[in-house]
Amino acid sequence: MKKSPPDISFTKIKKGIIVFGVLTIAGIAFVFKRSSVIESVNHLLDFNIFYLVLGCGLVLFDWNVAAARIYIFAVKVYKDISYMGCLRAGLANIFMGGVTPSQTGGGIGQIYVLCKEGMPVVDATVVSFLSFLSTIVILPVCAIAINLFAKPEHENFTLEIVSSLTLFLFGIILLMVILSLINPKKLESGVQTLLRLSPITRKWLDKKGALNSLMRMVNDYHDLMVNYLKNEKKVVAGGFILTAILYFNKFVIGYLVLKGLGIDAPFWEIIYLQLLIILSIYFFFTPGASGGAEYFVVLVMADIGNVLPVDYAGAYTILWRSFTLYTGMLGGSFVLLRLFLKNNRDTESG
Repeated sequence: MKKSPPDISFTKIKKGIIVFGVLTIAGIAFVFKRSSVIESVNHLLDFNIFYLVLGCGLVLFDWNVAAARIYIFAVKVYKDISYMGCLRAGLANIFMGGVTPSQTGGGIGQIYVLCKEGMPVVDATVVSFLSFLSTIVILPVCAIAINLFAKPEHENFTLEIVSSLTLFLFGIILLMVILSLINPKKLESGVQTLLRLSPITRKWLDKKGALNSLMRMVNDYHDLMVNYLKNEKKVVAGGFILTAILYFNKFVIGYLVLKGLGIDAPFWEIIYLQLLIILSIYFFFTPGASGGAEYFVVLVMADIGNVLPVDYAGAYTILWRSFTLYTGMLGGSFVLLRLFLKNNRDTESG
């Protein structure tokens, strides 16, 4: 099978970094306006060193759980894959998700690195998709469980709409996955029917060749995916478990940042609020949810949850985003930069 990785445009990455940077600065400026630059700096300087070290440990744990999830899927289809290769793929996923709208480039970054590690592109796509599949199953399950058994009394119309829209999109994606597994032709027919309702979208997709590429990919990975789900049920279950651990760890980071700032709050309430934030920004249309993430952190933690004093909002947002995104993006940028430089050397020597 073909081993060529998907193309990654360095020019588009630079544009994504610029947009991410500008919107992040705008988001932090909004948070500072709600609190105070001086207060935010003071709270950052006063952050408990123990929780700083613990937070760094949870970041490393996050990277390794994500790597383990990729590895257990990948090693079943490509025996020569290394754990460190999967760790690099996970970091590339974080970086590319951070510089593309709605995290759309995350999977491409992961596939790119896995292909560079020697995996055929279809196998790498299936592995990446299995990771995504476990996410679109686990997050809605968490949301349903918390709403049924442990939902605190926090109501907000905007938040309800945004988080419900995310769950709706998860449902649509899951339905498309099921259709693609049962009969890829039915999925293609369904997509074509929807596109008839929007001729402009159809024309744009046809011009870009995106629809044909998508359908070719669906048909290419169909047999491999079905075989995987039939014969590797324990591995798939393990992927779901690792995904649950992965997101629980992310939620705990939100609680840890509060503790490091000297703020006490009920543990499970913070876990619930962190879930609301993740659901609110998961498909946000800007690169890395920049701008939107800062807004929703303040909305959820300060305005709705009332667990974050406003003068702590700036420090909390910077620390939370650093632990959950910025450090991973930095690591992923080094991974991709190293590969780009190696490609240039190989091209020049060739």
